[in-house]
Amino acid sequence: MVDIYTVVVDIVYVCSEYGYKMSLSKDIKSINKVYITDRLILKTLEEKDASLLFIYFSKNKNFLEPWESQRAMFFYSSAYMKHWIRKDNKQMLDGELFRLWIYKKQKPDIIIGSVGIANINIFKPQRVDKYVVDIKNHHLKNSIVKNCHLRSYQLKNNMLENDYIKLENDYIKLENDYIKNTAVENRKYIKATLGYRLDKDYKNQGYITEAILKMVQISFNDLKINRLEANVLTNNYPSLRVLEKCDFIKEKDFKDKILIGGKFQDYYRYVRNNDV
Repeated sequence: MVDIYTVVVDIVYVCSEYGYKMSLSKDIKSINKVYITDRLILKTLEEKDASLLFIYFSKNKNFLEPWESQRAMFFYSSAYMKHWIRKDNKQMLDGELFRLWIYKKQKPDIIIGSVGIANINIFKPQRVDKYVVDIKNHHLKNSIVKNCHLRSYQLKNNMLENDYIKLENDYIKLENDYIKNTAVENRKYIKATLGYRLDKDYKNQGYITEAILKMVQISFNDLKINRLEANVLTNNYPSLRVLEKCDFIKEKDFKDKILIGGKFQDYYRYVRNNDV
């Protein structure tokens, strides 16, 4: 007889070492290329937009340099901007990337930033293990192996609602005093890396937050991505605050792992999981 406060959890492991590159070509081709939010227009670019892109990067060269990879001088030319747009569009057709450029509704001819996803990987569950959950005390009695998709060690308060218990990264349904994971063993888990940038004159006005939230919605609802990651330098405090506003959670610290500004620097990985 199962104790009234104790249930069994089936947890599907999705270990990172089994990930491999994948294409969302069919999905990206089928979704919109223009999106409207309260204050913004988000859209893909065509080669005719190269001059607008050149103006954006030239204006923000010094502002972006501390946070992005070093760029050669030939990058800052209209000719290279056409190449950039062609490359972006090919990667989007191939399903490897989805990038939208940001415009204000009141200024539809000025690019003020971009938001997108890349590094799309697919993961397959490797095994299912059972864990005992004490609902009364809201904790997992067994620890969970690190480096797996579900990293929940403890249930949050008020987890038991509408016959569901929510772990940090997944919903698990309560059925007849047992909990069944909603994930199917052969389900594919897709993750991608979120990237974004903004014009220096439009920071601290909520524009990038608005754009990121829209990209999260597109990623989860239209592209069916399960997990978004964002890598941010530890001293990029505005970007860290933006991610937290968008419900991303800091997952891991990395020491001297990313090459920015000609030197290896520390960064945090922030994540947000699709709980639907």
